[in-house]
Amino acid sequence: MSSNFTQNLKTLSPAHYRIMDFILAGWKLTEISKKLNISTNQIQNVKGSIIFQDEIALRRSILDDSINQHLNSELSNQEYVNNRLAEGAKAAVDKLCGLVSGPSDSIARASASDILDRAGFPKATKTENTNNSIFVMDKDDISRIEESIRLDAEPERELLVKSVSSVTKDDDVKLTIN
Repeated sequence: MSSNFTQNLKTLSPAHYRIMDFILAGWKLTEISKKLNISTNQIQNVKGSIIFQDEIALRRSILDDSINQHLNSELSNQEYVNNRLAEGAKAAVDKLCGLVSGPSDSIARASASDILDRAGFPKATKTENTNNSIFVMDKDDISRIEESIRLDAEPERELLVKSVSSVTKDDDVKLTIN
């Protein structure tokens, strides 16, 4: 085998092709040396030969072309999928928009809600104001308020008292005012 590992190779042996396969697979020279049980110097000699360099360049070119073809095919497939999804999305939007003006109110309402939600206008949450202020006052407090209102208010202003909730035995009056 050592006679085949000269720098001036005329032909490549199966052992040389094995070295080439390992190099193309990304193996380091020390790994190849251990695997094939030859020295790294012998591998360097084979790598340096013109016939080996020409053959490995040809194989790299073939591998690169194959990889590029595969990548282009994958990109082509991905573009196809993306285009089909975009077309489907357009058809779905058209269908959804068509349902808004359809004969069924419930479907139209649901469609309109979906469209608004996807357009960035989500459903508003309903909030109810349940804050009623409740004051507990005695008769003196009410008298002072009435006096203030009478003095400060214009004739058309009135104090809107929602209800008198209760009167306690101490003459306290509980009012609910909005």
